[in-house]
Amino acid sequence: MSLRLLKTKIKDYNKIKSLFKRNNLNFMSKDTWLNFRNNPFLKENKKIDLGWKFESGNKIVGHIGYYPTIYRYNSKKIICSILHGWAVDEKYRSISVILLKKYLNQKGKDLFLGTTFNSHTGQIMESLGINQVPIEGLDKSSILILNPKNFLEMYFQKKKILLKSFFINIISKITKIFLWRNINRWKNYEVNHVVKRTKNFDKKFKHFWDNYLRENKQSLQVDRDIKWQNWIMKKKLISNQIIIFVISKNSKIEGYSACLIEKKGKYRIYKLLDLLTLKKSKELEFDLVLKNLKQANDINCDYFEYRNTSESKLKVLENFSAIQIKLKQNNFYYKASNSKLNKIFDTNKNWDPCSLDGDILIR
Repeated sequence: MSLRLLKTKIKDYNKIKSLFKRNNLNFMSKDTWLNFRNNPFLKENKKIDLGWKFESGNKIVGHIGYYPTIYRYNSKKIICSILHGWAVDEKYRSISVILLKKYLNQKGKDLFLGTTFNSHTGQIMESLGINQVPIEGLDKSSILILNPKNFLEMYFQKKKILLKSFFINIISKITKIFLWRNINRWKNYEVNHVVKRTKNFDKKFKHFWDNYLRENKQSLQVDRDIKWQNWIMKKKLISNQIIIFVISKNSKIEGYSACLIEKKGKYRIYKLLDLLTLKKSKELEFDLVLKNLKQANDINCDYFEYRNTSESKLKVLENFSAIQIKLKQNNFYYKASNSKLNKIFDTNKNWDPCSLDGDILIR
């Protein structure tokens, strides 16, 4: 049966989800898929371009998706295409590169960005001249354990090691001794600034973001426009999965954090998505992290995690004796539309990554 290469349509959701399920991969919820139509950048340009698919008969056997997001560098707007939903049935794996080339051939884009690739897909990217983001820290995750027993259960389940509760309880007690500082050190600290929770991104964030951009214009930043943030986090904001804390002075935001509560069965993970302060204040960063730790503990999360960021930003968790874990599948790749931009982004100091980059939030 012949293959047809076609543009992806909104109505293709169920077939794409089936493709992912056949390949033991997770795909976004239907609500998230339909929310692509509300992307503020797409609405401004009155064009919805979702990606490409290969069809064989009535079946989608390969897919690659993308959506536009604005980045900022040196006071200039960088139009970035975010890659997501790249999957191909094993029988047709040779067409993977064709889909990737379709993604890279988009017009009017300054930058192409994909996140959290494994080593195999990373090799495909590199074969097409797509570079790995040159940031130390993206291959690490900093973790603070809040519930040792549940944390160990999750760990052994992931490693497919079956242990009875009796043995997990024993190991948990040993863990509490050896990782006492990781589990307890933060409990001795106090928050020194007034930290308040807010439910969404309002106009006060615009003033903060403008100031932050001026201070950090020499690094590539995803544009945290309030419309865009309320769009990308819409479902999670409504369901209270996103927790936003701010520190203000004279009614003006000086720093904020955004965290995600992720549920995996009976377990709850508290993930730090974004942490920004004016003048890169270590004191404000410390208080925001501490406030989130207390919040995570109060709502019975099993551990606190910070990843998808630079080595320097991970250092804030050293104050809390965080464990650093090496990540095997967390490679970020990019390609600029011209050699001048490629040269700029080939330098690690020109990047400031976070968990708002790429498709991390929509999975």
